[in-house]
Amino acid sequence: MVRVRIIHVTATTATRSVPLTQAPYSELMWQTAVIMLLCLLDAILTLNVLQLGAEEWNPVMAKLLEFGPAAFIGVKMVWTLAGCGILMLLGRHRVARLGLSALLIAYICLTTWHLVGQTQIALAVLG
Repeated sequence: MVRVRIIHVTATTATRSVPLTQAPYSELMWQTAVIMLLCLLDAILTLNVLQLGAEEWNPVMAKLLEFGPAAFIGVKMVWTLAGCGILMLLGRHRVARLGLSALLIAYICLTTWHLVGQTQIALAVLG
């Protein structure tokens, strides 16, 4: 007879142990996944507009561009994932959950700004 032991990964909160697949952690994972997709889209759209003659406003990211687009995208993704990871680890604290939500809102606004700007550029070129 073979015995199988199932281990559940949990995170301890002040009141009880909560599986990482349940709220609030599953929500934090989804937020992080969306943030990472928006971060990648931001990097691609940034590289696109830079090819049209724009300048990177962030001096650190501008310096990374000297090492090429792969370094730019790679470091951007790693830094964003590290920040999201820290906020997820602190997810039992309300301020960390709010921070992750604020980051998601910021990336939604930034992506919208990129898309509107690049649509205006395309219309100006075509029109």
